[in-house]
Amino acid sequence: MGDGEAVDWLSVALGEVNHYPADVLDYATAEARRTCTHHAQIVPAVIAAAEERMAHRRRMAELSAPIDLPKLPAPPLLSDEEFDRIVSERGLALSSHLDRGVIISNGDGTFRRREAP
Repeated sequence: MGDGEAVDWLSVALGEVNHYPADVLDYATAEARRTCTHHAQIVPAVIAAAEERMAHRRRMAELSAPIDLPKLPAPPLLSDEEFDRIVSERGLALSSHLDRGVIISNGDGTFRRREAP
């Protein structure tokens, strides 16, 4: 194949596969490099591998469709005594209550209790 023919071949090949996402093309071209023994096999091999990967992607999207999960209840409000005890300890209890939204950081090293909704 001469230079002109190679450019023509590459232009046609690109037109056949340029609609696939980059990661799918990367996978498909690696598969074609691994399996093809003649240049006439490259485009069909790339298309077959890309279509297989796209079908897999569609199946995975169907399986990962959002499901309705029950809502978690709001964290309980703390009494003044509980709040003072947790803030004074500044240990694991404080971080777990911060994570749950019961205690809110003021951003200056002090904390406040979450108010009732």
